[in-house]
Amino acid sequence: RFATQRLDIKVNNAAACVAAYNGCYPAYHINKRCWISIVLDDTMKDDDIWPLLAESHAFAEKEQRNENVS
Repeated sequence: RFATQRLDIKVNNAAACVAAYNGCYPAYHINKRCWISIVLDDTMKDDDIWPLLAESHAFAEKEQRNENVS
């Protein structure tokens, strides 16, 4: 039996993502307000995942800029 792979990413509104997509769940081990887990079993289309990855990347860039300013 194979473990299901998942991708954990930070998004602006986790609740909206969970409501909008099958295969998208609150990240159980991280802040559920900002983080989601996407099950990588082809439940979600790649075309739906890419924009969420871009949003997550933008969050990371913003946080890194804020850390460099401090």
